[in-house]
Amino acid sequence: MARLKTLLFCTSYSLDHNTWTRRYQKWLDHYQHSPLHFDQILLIDDASPSFANLRQIEVINHLPETRPQSSVVLYHFQNHLGRNDIKDFPGWFRSFTFALSYAKQYGFEKVVHLESDFYVLSEPLFDWINTLSSGWSTLFSQHYNFPECAIQVINQDQFNAYEHLAKKDYAKEYVGWDMETVLPFTQVNKSFIGDRSDAINPEQWWAGDYLAQVKGAMVPPSQLDTLTDLLAPLTPSAPPSQSSQTVHSPQGESHVPVSPGSANAPSPIQAGDNAQLNTISMTSEDVAGAYRILFERDPISSDPIKELIGTTPDQLLAYLMLRPEFRNRPGIAQLIIKTAQSIQPQAITAQIDTPNSSQA
Repeated sequence: MARLKTLLFCTSYSLDHNTWTRRYQKWLDHYQHSPLHFDQILLIDDASPSFANLRQIEVINHLPETRPQSSVVLYHFQNHLGRNDIKDFPGWFRSFTFALSYAKQYGFEKVVHLESDFYVLSEPLFDWINTLSSGWSTLFSQHYNFPECAIQVINQDQFNAYEHLAKKDYAKEYVGWDMETVLPFTQVNKSFIGDRSDAINPEQWWAGDYLAQVKGAMVPPSQLDTLTDLLAPLTPSAPPSQSSQTVHSPQGESHVPVSPGSANAPSPIQAGDNAQLNTISMTSEDVAGAYRILFERDPISSDPIKELIGTTPDQLLAYLMLRPEFRNRPGIAQLIIKTAQSIQPQAITAQIDTPNSSQA
């Protein structure tokens, strides 16, 4: 069967360039380098005040006669509707239904709606989306017990239903309702594993088929650089190459084999005062709680962290990286480091002894 002409879209609103980078550019990078089939990406914008430094994105505020040629298009509404209440979101509704106008104008046969905080993580889920050729399909939130409308696949046979939805008076028909319960889905697939981030243990965020409501500081595995690449800018120079290093943690010594240039080499981590780390005593539940504080609060300074957990972010993050449950999971370590950079841009401290050390 021939591949359907597919539009991928999300709704958007960004107050500044930092918001754009942490949410929308991250979403674009994820899907542009994914197995998802699409012919064009459309961001439908609720009158954001600025679009500084957008990379290779064509911004329009009307529908031209012929389809814009850019692979990524941002349609910019002139007036902001926003969200008035938890169940009153005229800005989202206008943007969501506008996607149909764009699709029909330029002959798309399939519309894939993935909100800007929704991440498809597994090949089976990508394959499922790619192979759908009929119906209005979504996934299911087991925690909230309703369809997950942050992902919707709407095929051409459902465009009439989509148009019927779009023509209704939003204020009269939908204010006060959960859209998850009123959208006319023909298929709700409950077989894929995932949910919204607040319903999942942080250690399992990236382990399923998808993750919804991803916060700004949370970095999907598809965008994690190597450990060395992340840490190198934080240090003046890398220590001499060595065959192994001993990392001291509150649980004791851990011998970490290292080869020169290895992506997992901890050599760029600066040496610090090991006594500070030894003052931290945490259980696995504490670690999960720390993850929630770090990622969901998304702080711009270290003060909220120190007030809540009694230690500074660099000490906490170093400790997390040394814990047994995380030590052999480089993806987790890189995620922690990426978050550390967003909280306070300084080297994570840990005691690392060289083979010439008396303790090596």
